[in-house]
Amino acid sequence: MLDVSRLHAIPILLEGERGYAFTRADDLRKEIQGRGLSALLMSNPCNPTGKLVQGDELARWVATARELDCTL
Repeated sequence: MLDVSRLHAIPILLEGERGYAFTRADDLRKEIQGRGLSALLMSNPCNPTGKLVQGDELARWVATARELDCTL
């Protein structure tokens, strides 16, 4: 899919000390703004942890992406 769309994969490295969690909207904001991203392709449930992003947490992610004009 990435080859066809000409997107470039940029992995987001997670820290073991945080349980490989990427849950805060601030984390998402930092990645989007810091890397100048216009789109994010994410797996849900997250791979390889199996963590599911849902409810209020997912709503915060969506709101952050919308605010920053980033396709999620």
